Amino acid sequence: MSINPAFLEYFKNEFFSEDADGFGAFQKSLLRPLKKTLRINTNKRDIGEFVSDKETVGWKFGPTPNGHVFHVDREDTTIALGSNPEHLRGDYYIQELSASMSVWLLADGAVHPEPHRILEIASSPGGKTTQIAEHYPNAFVFANEFNKERIVPLLENIERMGLLNIAVTNMNGVQFRELPECFDLVLLDAPCSGEGIGYKAAESLRYWNVKNVRTIARLQKKLLIAGLTSLKPGGMLVYSTCTLNRMENEEVLEAAKEEFGDDIEVVFSKRFWPHTEIAGGFFVAKISKKIIAYTPEPRQNDEIRSRIWVPKWNVHSYVERGTENSARSSRFGEVSFKPNRDIGVLCDRALETVEKALETLGTELPADAKLYRYKNDILLIRSTGDIAPILDRVYAIRFGMRIGRIEGNVFEPQAPLGVHFVHRNLSKIELKPDMLRDFLRGLPVATGDTDESGMVQVLWNGAPLGFGTVHNGLLKSQLPKYMYWK
Repeated sequence: MSINPAFLEYFKNEFFSEDADGFGAFQKSLLRPLKKTLRINTNKRDIGEFVSDKETVGWKFGPTPNGHVFHVDREDTTIALGSNPEHLRGDYYIQELSASMSVWLLADGAVHPEPHRILEIASSPGGKTTQIAEHYPNAFVFANEFNKERIVPLLENIERMGLLNIAVTNMNGVQFRELPECFDLVLLDAPCSGEGIGYKAAESLRYWNVKNVRTIARLQKKLLIAGLTSLKPGGMLVYSTCTLNRMENEEVLEAAKEEFGDDIEVVFSKRFWPHTEIAGGFFVAKISKKIIAYTPEPRQNDEIRSRIWVPKWNVHSYVERGTENSARSSRFGEVSFKPNRDIGVLCDRALETVEKALETLGTELPADAKLYRYKNDILLIRSTGDIAPILDRVYAIRFGMRIGRIEGNVFEPQAPLGVHFVHRNLSKIELKPDMLRDFLRGLPVATGDTDESGMVQVLWNGAPLGFGTVHNGLLKSQLPKYMYWK
């Protein structure tokens, strides 16, 4: 597929006017396929142990600048990397190297045990969301996605990776400006023109034009100002795009600097060129909020914003009044701040029902997780103490992990419970390689044991893969829908 000449002219003039060789290398790299990389889920697997296990079956790993991400080659590619059982149960995430660097930079490459409150403004499909939870295992992450059509892959990836400390919201990201100084850390991987991912979305280069780029940049500026407004003093925000032009990167940072002045500082920025990094094109910047900052005043008649503004509307008192109207008019359109009134602790009877069922199964749940109820769904959630004020202000469409349902006075386990937790009292069936294909296609698999009957836990290489049921010597899978092979 051809590249728009306007794109090439822009980059040649802006970045390569005196580097013909570099420009040639850049142009050749734009559509070049990239080597596969994966990120090991450190909430489930030890990195060294995982690498050692997979090397025994012919996988070869190469290091990258991100210590959790590896180049991977496999001798046997019969099963696609995304269909491998270890991927389906969340042992790893297929993530391009450049895309992994924004969270790596946010966390300074370390794992932080502190109970941070974190916002990700544009989250789908969930690669960075789940990566945040690995670097901040005791934090609580608000993963927002404005596009309803992109919510499903976000929910699936959060569930697949076995995470209990994430709430998913479906808001216009600009609305987070209405929640000043609420989050310790913010990640804005902004919607962009996609110049850096021509290797998988070549149309972004073919139809590139400055007008579209500037339109996107206007949204990015609004999102960045919203993110910085929602950031606590002393906090950090990482801004990233899979683009390389200045309009969506440096000029967006300059707009934020004009808005906040010396109250923020860009402490690091880098452009990942595809021809030098041997990765996708990417831009990332880290911004600190240095003082107890103002909250920018809404523009009125395009006048310059006041440097001191106290919000005229207190969302917390609004919720406390218990008004039936859960939205209000705003310069951003209809802003929905709906309390999560349907989420609550279990009543004594329901709690007894769930605890007895889990005791019967011999289920081992994390000691720091708590059970909650949403209508008939039973949720398992971690790190709830510090997030109550936010839950009064935003509505979560998914909260923690859904592990079961109560129907009548009966607890019915849901598929994620079988994937991510060990059940001591359930019979176990270890899948053999010749059983795997039919099992993951939802077909009955002969077990060779006609005496076994009822629910079992299915294992792959000694670790849980999910629930199954056995009847007359046939095993049928009871997996989440996204785990089945198409």
